[in-house]
Amino acid sequence: MPQFSEAEYQVLVIVHRATMRKLPTTLTGLRSLGMDKIGDALENWDMAIERLTRDGLLEHKDGSYALTVSGQKAAEETSTSHPIPRYFYNEYYRRAEHSAAHGEFCRRVYGADLCQHGMASMSQVQVMVDLLRLTANDTVIETGCGNGMITEYISDQTGAHVTGVDIADGAIAGARLRTADKNRRLSFAIANLNGLDFPPGSFDVYVCIDSLYFVRDLETAIDQAVAMVKPEGRMALFWEAWTADECRQLPDILHKRHLSFTTHDFSEEARQHWQKKREVLEELRSRFADEDNMFLFNNRMDEVNGIAGAELIDRKLYFVTP
Repeated sequence: MPQFSEAEYQVLVIVHRATMRKLPTTLTGLRSLGMDKIGDALENWDMAIERLTRDGLLEHKDGSYALTVSGQKAAEETSTSHPIPRYFYNEYYRRAEHSAAHGEFCRRVYGADLCQHGMASMSQVQVMVDLLRLTANDTVIETGCGNGMITEYISDQTGAHVTGVDIADGAIAGARLRTADKNRRLSFAIANLNGLDFPPGSFDVYVCIDSLYFVRDLETAIDQAVAMVKPEGRMALFWEAWTADECRQLPDILHKRHLSFTTHDFSEEARQHWQKKREVLEELRSRFADEDNMFLFNNRMDEVNGIAGAELIDRKLYFVTP
């Protein structure tokens, strides 16, 4: 793939995202989406757009931009090396760690401020920890760990050695710095869930808290997880579904691979969770605005609005013993 500037990478992934989501691809629309997903890391795109157009990767017609065939290929490759979640979560954790409004939001919605971005309350995390019965002799991998505060919580509670992995390099750097005095039992690595390359049998336990939604192929991700744990190991997977098909997806894969598992149903709590998120956000709107943190507010409200028309809300913790 050709070498692009950071601004060119951003243009490619944002045009690709807008096209896939059928969002406006005018310059105004693209920049709005860029601010929404990239935040303060957004580069000046003027020269990038000019070069991508000149090189035949981007075309401009009737006020909108579109990827050419070669531009589409470059964008798909760029979405792997420079995915939007990397940009978004770096910005999200950079802001959330220093936002009093977001801290209050997390305390009221989740039960504690660990910079959460999933749906797992502290009581759900504790159910998982109790099920896993971790000790100081256990090695754990938590995938999609963000800035590692939940990773740190699990290790602090159990003494287990926990490795947190995430695609957001800035969040991982922050986690390493914050937990430097605990590095005998905590480690962090920059990694993409679509291509984890730990040797087979590296861990006693695999944990994934609301991150399986980011994988390209769920079956491949489960096979990868099974390979990473020892034969006597176990896995804890939080999975929330909003359609009947999604409800069946994970259990069908586990059954197909003859994996033994039990489930803990948090569906009613999940329904209350989404309602509470909206209520608390609306109450804290002015505090987010006063902090100049509408990036956090808008994205958290987008989550809530995104499931408003959901067919159903089904949330379970799958405790798997390969």
